Amino acid sequence: MNQLLDVVGDDEEHELTGMLELLGPLVEDFEHSHYSLPDAEPGEVLRFLMDQHELKQADLPGLSVTERFGILGQGHSASPNPPSAR
Repeated sequence: MNQLLDVVGDDEEHELTGMLELLGPLVEDFEHSHYSLPDAEPGEVLRFLMDQHELKQADLPGLSVTERFGILGQGHSASPNPPSAR
């Protein structure tokens, strides 16, 4: 699919555009039925990824301590020393 998108690009007149229009919804339906993701809060997703990659809050330099704490909340294993927010 990605290769087809690369070939067609933004050219709506390309001879393969019709194939893309046909395949797009089919691939989307297949992925939705076979690979659907459960609903999750952003903090849950971030915690999961941090656990998978063995990261701590300090490994997220793009976020301030307050932002990290707000996203992750208290008591998470990736946060051995959460800031006092009381």
